[in-house]
Amino acid sequence: QPPQHLRQSPAFNKEVFVDFMGAQIKTLSFLAYIIRIYQTEVGHHSTLMVKGMLSLLTICPHEVAHLRKELLIAARHILATDLRSKFVPLMEKLFDENILLGKGWTTFETLRPLAYSTLADLVHHVRQLLPLADLSRAVQLSSKNVHDESLPTSIQTMSCKLLLNLVDCIRQRSEQEGGNGKELLVKMMEVFVLKFKTVSKLQLPILISKHLPPPAPTPPSSSTAILAPLTPGVPSLAPLQSPATPGNPQTPATPATPDIKTETVDIKPAPSPAPAALGQDKESLELEKKVKFGFPTSQAGNYSVSDCRALVKTLVCGVKTITWGLANTKAADGNTQSKQFQPKETLIYIRLVKWAMEALD
Repeated sequence: QPPQHLRQSPAFNKEVFVDFMGAQIKTLSFLAYIIRIYQTEVGHHSTLMVKGMLSLLTICPHEVAHLRKELLIAARHILATDLRSKFVPLMEKLFDENILLGKGWTTFETLRPLAYSTLADLVHHVRQLLPLADLSRAVQLSSKNVHDESLPTSIQTMSCKLLLNLVDCIRQRSEQEGGNGKELLVKMMEVFVLKFKTVSKLQLPILISKHLPPPAPTPPSSSTAILAPLTPGVPSLAPLQSPATPGNPQTPATPATPDIKTETVDIKPAPSPAPAALGQDKESLELEKKVKFGFPTSQAGNYSVSDCRALVKTLVCGVKTITWGLANTKAADGNTQSKQFQPKETLIYIRLVKWAMEALD
């Protein structure tokens, strides 16, 4: 691979570099295709393969999102084999989103579900081998994804399930390494409580509004009933004026109609300040375009009852598992006899009851 100072040189031919990287990723895809057949032979060179994959993820240009997508798909097939344990020493780099996803806007918008699901699958299978520091990084990234409303609900549910599966590993590693795993479990409980609040405050109102029956058409019928007696009244007034004009030779009856016409003409130019309103509308549209460009799209329109039900079920199971972990994890001072919650933990459970009851209603 070309070093950093050569890649930043003005004379560096980026097109040739992208073509060469595409050939490397194609080779890796072919290797992922045959890896199950020749897994023993590939295992002898697995260390070089892992370093090469991380190098490709690191230096892949953010302009070529299709190459990173193909690389992630190949990595997903390779991580489905027993060679996934070779990635454990380098998990810190995989948790770095600048390496996993790069800094491109297109990759950020399109490849996050694929990247996060691939990483979550890897963490789930090697969680017993990870130290407490890597488990803490996994909790931090998964907690962020749980509250990322620009991600699909299925990815949020997957992140909740991953946090649920890490509870026992955190308890064991905290006892082995003497770390403060209980504080990490308290943070996870706060994440789940806040997600209950998000479901009750944001997702449930959207789902209820989507499934409410349309309003009854009573207002239109009442308005037509009110207008009905007015419409026959107009012709009744017109005949009163028409016989009066031929019976009396008064000529002023004729200029009365132009007065009405002039009134209508005066009414037409009344909305003259429309250009200012149009200018304001144009400015508001331009402002909306500016705000929406580069802003992550909301998944509110894709909410469904089944996804919300699966998410709430996962949250309930996660809270139960975290509560068990908190009761059986040693504190920072090594005391495991005290089963009582601290005041901060009690406040979290009070908020849990409040928001979970609303989400389950």
